[in-house]
Amino acid sequence: MTYPLQYQLTEYDCGPTSMINALRFLFDRKLLHPDMIHGVYRYCLEGFNCHGEMGKTGTSRCAMSFLAQWFNQYARQRHFPIHTETLTGADTYLTPESPMVRGLAAGGCALIRCYLGCEHYILLTGICEDGERVYAFDPYYMEKKLRRRDIIPVTDRPCSANCIVTFARLNREDKDYYSMGARELRECVMIYNTEKSAVQPISCDYVEGAAGR
Repeated sequence: MTYPLQYQLTEYDCGPTSMINALRFLFDRKLLHPDMIHGVYRYCLEGFNCHGEMGKTGTSRCAMSFLAQWFNQYARQRHFPIHTETLTGADTYLTPESPMVRGLAAGGCALIRCYLGCEHYILLTGICEDGERVYAFDPYYMEKKLRRRDIIPVTDRPCSANCIVTFARLNREDKDYYSMGARELRECVMIYNTEKSAVQPISCDYVEGAAGR
């Protein structure tokens, strides 16, 4: 049974909200353990701003990568069917044979770092039928939806998507809406339910930074 994905509560918790949405998208509620949710919020929102206020720099790349590895360790210790892979650089571009597209096609989802005025996390949940666009859920609620030729609002998929975005838009290296930005700063965490997905491990690293919106 699937459940509607959720929106963030503050200007800063796009990271943990998107990770929680990944769990909601991939797993039945009855399978999820409370300590998994605790782990998400324990390791996200870890930075301090220039006024010493915790969490107001959002979630760093380092923290998100650590959380991804924490889930892999959790899977081994608790025999839970989750697997994650952190992608950076060239692996984060969406092309027909890229790791991200293969992972989405295999039933995984992708938590990506992009731009929405500032650095921001959203969740990609599937490939559209045309093979050139993805279903995405942006946790930042906006009364006035973004409308571009390459960004289309979705209202009939509450359990998986609230917009459709083209590969070309996500692949952009500028800081426009949903662009993933400069190659050296790009980040994606692939998340799988291993009981439903065939996982092909990918080697990767991460670059430090923070995002919150």
